[in-house]
Amino acid sequence: MYEKRLIPITREHPLELVEFDEIGALTKYTDRKTREAITERIALLTTQGRALGFTVRGYVQEPTKDTVPVRELFPRRICLRVSAKSHVGMVLGDQAYERGAWANRITDTEAGVGYVFGEGIREPLRIRAGWVPDAAIKQLERFVTAPAPPDTRVLALSLPCSGSTHGGTA
Repeated sequence: MYEKRLIPITREHPLELVEFDEIGALTKYTDRKTREAITERIALLTTQGRALGFTVRGYVQEPTKDTVPVRELFPRRICLRVSAKSHVGMVLGDQAYERGAWANRITDTEAGVGYVFGEGIREPLRIRAGWVPDAAIKQLERFVTAPAPPDTRVLALSLPCSGSTHGGTA
């Protein structure tokens, strides 16, 4: 058994989150030279970035291998509602559909429902992302970007609860 390396996350050494919203626009729909450079850097970040405190997330509408050639390098994958059974395997891996990840059966009334699979997860897991109102996001932004008060170790963040049923757990 091996010992896991822990990266302490602090104000001086924060977790670096790199997100590609519509990664396919960068890895397929650009000129060849740009596409190759971006793909090379994404591969480097997904394989070696975690040891340095980097987390990489990529979001895509079309999960084919020619759109995202490095899709297998993402250690954890989430598949929300998709239109085709074949897309489930493209996102979550071979046999995911047969193992119960039926993301193509998620209805349009089930926003935020999906399946997660990857590192540390033996079987596809059905999930539901919570819905957070804009006011709560703005309050969190103010809290995170504010200077730390002197002699304060823990601050409580009070998020408004609207009583809405958007999101939650499945």
